[in-house]
Amino acid sequence: MARGVGKPGSGIIRINGMNAMTMKPEEIRHEILRPVYFNEITKGIADGLDISINVKGGGISGRAQASGSAIAKLISEFAGSDTVRKEYMRYDRHLLKDDARRVEPKKFLGPKARARNQTSYR
Repeated sequence: MARGVGKPGSGIIRINGMNAMTMKPEEIRHEILRPVYFNEITKGIADGLDISINVKGGGISGRAQASGSAIAKLISEFAGSDTVRKEYMRYDRHLLKDDARRVEPKKFLGPKARARNQTSYR
């Protein structure tokens, strides 16, 4: 889960207090900054924003995707027009729309949510 706050500034992007430009590994940094370098319009908008993102839960890859999604939502919100949002939707719909699927909770009488213990009659 990622929450982002943007304000007019000098284009610094921070994720959990760390500068996003210095994050490693490089593949994760590219996944996080993909919405910024999408085209010249988004790059210009991001250069005028200071973005701060707090991420919780998941692994490295899931956190990177959530951070990228939060950045894309902030950029499209600060764009002032609908064109950036439409371009993001045409490029990758998952930057603006989250996946609502969650893990089903485990129930009693079984090892998992739907599975039941095998019965033996002999």
